[in-house]
Amino acid sequence: MAVSTGWGASGEWVITNPHGKRKGAWSPKYAVSPKPGTAEQYIYGQWIQIDFAKPTLIQSVTTKGSATALEFITEYYLEFSYDNPKSFEPYTTPAAKKPFYFAGNNDSTTAVTRKIEFPFEAQYVRLRPRKFYGYPSLRWALNGCPPPKYCEPERLVTGESQLSDWTIKTSSLKDGSVYDSRLTALPGGKTPNGWLAALPNAVANTLSEQWIQIYLMREMLVHGIVTKGHKIQPYWVKSYQIQTRSVIGGYRFYNYQEPYGTIKTFQANTDQDTEVTNMLGNPIVATYVRDHTQRV
Repeated sequence: MAVSTGWGASGEWVITNPHGKRKGAWSPKYAVSPKPGTAEQYIYGQWIQIDFAKPTLIQSVTTKGSATALEFITEYYLEFSYDNPKSFEPYTTPAAKKPFYFAGNNDSTTAVTRKIEFPFEAQYVRLRPRKFYGYPSLRWALNGCPPPKYCEPERLVTGESQLSDWTIKTSSLKDGSVYDSRLTALPGGKTPNGWLAALPNAVANTLSEQWIQIYLMREMLVHGIVTKGHKIQPYWVKSYQIQTRSVIGGYRFYNYQEPYGTIKTFQANTDQDTEVTNMLGNPIVATYVRDHTQRV
């Protein structure tokens, strides 16, 4: 678990409530709610926040209820900020409406861990209660990998995340579809053949203009890239460079450099069948990753 260096909350712990004195959980004071006299007055505008001091990879969240009363949060959502404590965005998934609502606890004593389907990098993370039993009471932990330690990578395009085809774009496409650019098939899907760029005759002059790009849906820590040649034709990429773009970096793509100041050219495949993995010496936080072909 990533250990925090600072905590914050929308309100102080409640000292008295209908059940008497409370200890052993965070519970917000009554808020100024547009619906006084309803359950919303207990959670309106309420949150608890953690500051990791530097961006940290967040992979799951664990919650419990009060240690002294039958009180717990049954539903909540998360907000996060890469490094700005005044600007937060809600955690969501491609299939969810903003924000994504996590199922919380069914009692006050059992620790419940919810996996974050799309792990994100953040220095600040907030939990906002949405529904509760008895009174909004919380003990919690965020689980992940603090820098400089890096988590065991998973394949973001064809692994558990299984990003949709619409997140993949190319500079050109000779035949097939962007699905063919996947390294392996999705469950129930056909075997991908490989991405083929629509190259003109003057290959040498236009090769570096060919690229394939993945939109990761949110800021992710990218450790490396795995490539392979075409499944049917004897075609493969011998070298490539990558560019990345993040939410905090605006609309500009930046060349990956290793070491700093030198644009890195990765040596790729020497045949069409062997997977070649290039790990990044400097793992990068990115929302978009673009692979520029250098030699074929």
